[in-house]
Amino acid sequence: MIPGSSVHASLANEIGLRIVRGDYPPGTILPNEAKWSETFDVSRSAVREAIKMLMAKSLLASR
Repeated sequence: MIPGSSVHASLANEIGLRIVRGDYPPGTILPNEAKWSETFDVSRSAVREAIKMLMAKSLLASR
């Protein structure tokens, strides 16, 4: 995580980097909130906020 930033902002940055890097190609079904919460050792609310940030940046879309 990035020192000095909020948990959800750091998480959004990390997931965004993985998307840009190609870890999650377009159309990929992403892990659910619970899985990301476990993977990154953060709360589900932090995951939800990170997802909102990524959707606002058009890095994620909901179906």
